Amino acid sequence: MDARLTNQALSEHVALSAGACLSRVRRLESEGVILCYRTEIEATEIAAWVYVFGEIVLTGEGRKVRANVEGAFRDDPFVLEAHQAAGRADYLLVVAGPDVSAWPKFIERIDPEGRLIAASDAIVRVRQVKRFSGLPQLKQP
Repeated sequence: MDARLTNQALSEHVALSAGACLSRVRRLESEGVILCYRTEIEATEIAAWVYVFGEIVLTGEGRKVRANVEGAFRDDPFVLEAHQAAGRADYLLVVAGPDVSAWPKFIERIDPEGRLIAASDAIVRVRQVKRFSGLPQLKQP
């Protein structure tokens, strides 16, 4: 959905009165369902950025290890996304940087002493084929 729609246009799209639509949007905002409104840019169009999809396996399962790496993910401005995972990796990440050395530099920043990360792997993005544009509409039974 286009976040730039006026309330009137949105109300017509969802078949509600303008007042009811505005009330529902405000409620969804206050309940944390609508998280934000933002403009997305393609950074590679304005600067030479490299995106790396990374996997990280931790050395241990302790809460302290997880808390340390998750805090580091949140604090690092080059981490665009971080997801805890189940399977061969503990975390899946999207990291941006000026060149392909961004990934090893990132690992060094996160774990300078080599005690938290047991293994890591990276895949460099060549180009984006499809951008997330919202969840699909589910058909009601």
